[in-house]
Amino acid sequence: RITLAQALMTTGDVNNLERAQSILLGLLNDNPANDNLALMMAVVSAQLGDLENAQRFYKQVEGKLPADSDMAQRLVARIKELQGNTSEMVALQNTGAEITDTPTAQNANSEAKNTNSEAQTGFKITVNLSDDANTKAPKEGFLIVFAQDAKSDNKMPAAVVKLPIDDFPVSVTLTTENAMMPQFTLASLSDVIVTARLSEDGNVAVSSGEWQGSVNARVTANTLSSLSVIIDKEL
Repeated sequence: RITLAQALMTTGDVNNLERAQSILLGLLNDNPANDNLALMMAVVSAQLGDLENAQRFYKQVEGKLPADSDMAQRLVARIKELQGNTSEMVALQNTGAEITDTPTAQNANSEAKNTNSEAQTGFKITVNLSDDANTKAPKEGFLIVFAQDAKSDNKMPAAVVKLPIDDFPVSVTLTTENAMMPQFTLASLSDVIVTARLSEDGNVAVSSGEWQGSVNARVTANTLSSLSVIIDKEL
C-alpha cells in the first residue's frame, strides 16, 4: 500500500492525491510512530491544501529531518502559504471584500504575469520506443512523463505530464508549470531523473505489461533543454 500511495502522489491529480492521503491515514493508524509515513502524509496534505494535517504530521518529523533538508524547507513554506491563505479568507469573510480587490491577489496576479514573461525552466523531451517496446508495449492508454530529484531519496516528482498514447516519437514539454507543489519545482533542482512510462489504464500504480525509460539530466535555469528518452524496459 505504501508503493501505491507513492505512485498516486506522482500524478498531481486531486483524486489520486486524496486516495493517497486516505491510504496513508490508514497506515498511520496502524503505525503512528512511522516517520516515513508521517512525512509522506505531510507532503500529500500540503499538496491538497489540507493545513491541519500538513501541520500535524510535519510536527511529528520536524526535529528529525536534516537542518538543510530541501523537503523540510518546502513544507514549511507551503504551510506558511496555507496559513496566509486561511487568514486572508477569514479577513475577506469579515469584510465582505472580494478576493480580486485585495493587495495580495493583485500582487499574485502581477507575479503570475511576470512569471509567464520569464523564460521557463525545464525540458523539451522527445519520447521514442525501442524496437522491442514498439512491438510489445501498449498501443492505447497514457504516456506519463515525470522528473524526480536525482540527488535525494525523495521520490515525489517535481513535474508531471500525462497524455494519451499517440504515434511515436512524441514531443513533451516538462517545465516548472507542471509542478505538484509550488515550492518543489524543476527550478529548485540541479539534477533530475526524467522518466517516460506507458500505462494502459492511466493508473499510476505499476502494472504488469507497462513500459518505461529513464535518463539523468541537468537542470539549467530559465532554459528549456532538449532531451531524448527511449522507452525500453518492461515493468
